[in-house]
Amino acid sequence: MSQSGGKELRAVTPDYAALRRVLQGALDQATERGKGHERHGAQGVPFEEQDGMKIRELVGDGFTLGQALKKAMEASRMGKAEAARYELRGAINYIAMEILALERLYGLSR
Repeated sequence: MSQSGGKELRAVTPDYAALRRVLQGALDQATERGKGHERHGAQGVPFEEQDGMKIRELVGDGFTLGQALKKAMEASRMGKAEAARYELRGAINYIAMEILALERLYGLSR
């Protein structure tokens, strides 16, 4: 399976296959087709060193959690399911950014 942060992604039971699919969609959006990749990843900047993480370090969790909330609110107003799903995947990625910031700040390991 693919690697993440040097650790092998573990297989999931069929009971969690839907969750794996949703999280994989958010990862794909960040790494392949999304604005974040076009603006940052395409230049070879690791996710944890992109502008969003730098802003989070400067202003705190209000940035990442606020961005996630904004995307969730936007998704709730969208008339198209595909567009709403895109925004919600972005919210997942901002929440992931906050998790990374907490791990860094408090020395938490996986």
